[in-house]
Amino acid sequence: FDYDLVNSEAQFKTLLNKSNNIDFDKVYSLLNLAKQMNPGRGETYGTLAALYLQQENTNAAKETANNGIKFAPNFSLNYQVLADIATKEGDFDVAEEYYHAAISKSDDPGPIMRQLILLFIDKGENQKAINYSEELLNKYPDDADLYFNIGVLFQRLAIEIFDPARELYLILSKNPSEDDLSTIYNQFKTSRKYAYNARDYFLSASDLEIEGDGSSGKAAKEMKKLMKQIDEIFIPSIRKIAKSNKINLN
Repeated sequence: FDYDLVNSEAQFKTLLNKSNNIDFDKVYSLLNLAKQMNPGRGETYGTLAALYLQQENTNAAKETANNGIKFAPNFSLNYQVLADIATKEGDFDVAEEYYHAAISKSDDPGPIMRQLILLFIDKGENQKAINYSEELLNKYPDDADLYFNIGVLFQRLAIEIFDPARELYLILSKNPSEDDLSTIYNQFKTSRKYAYNARDYFLSASDLEIEGDGSSGKAAKEMKKLMKQIDEIFIPSIRKIAKSNKINLN
């Protein structure tokens, strides 16, 4: 386990996943010793904090990362760890501040910026997530993970609209009001639009992946199924109901 190679949380996780039978007590001891010998070395704090967090020792991770920022304020990983902790604790505004700080201090900000997209989704700031996604695509047009994350964004938007629309559809009266029917109709159309966007991003991710587990392709198929339900079941049914009640949906 070579913490000298670690300069981002993604690299830390990669090293950790490749390391078998890690003696964590020994690693903790070595890193704490390194911290004492050179308290200004940010990599030591970042690696130790990320290791604590991976082992779900949140308090130790937070304390170590904060000390890292104090003694080595320009090392990105410490901010990433604190952002991840804040996200897990549901303190999204604080997490966003830490992610922005991590991005500003990172030589490879792309993975952190992808995390920020997911954070915007968790905060319910969907349009902000979409705008930020478009900005990232201009910077990283061949990033499969980025396309996948944007696909997840549109997938979530599609489902968030589809589920309540379906619930309303199931309790429609035989003589629905024009407003109710138009609302459900437009919800299904919007859900289909988002599902279409999600499918395209998932397919783009699949095309760019050199190696993968097939999750992008599977996700694209799920969005295709959702669109098929809307096209073949809900939209025709709503149009039929509208016609029988002489309601204009346009």
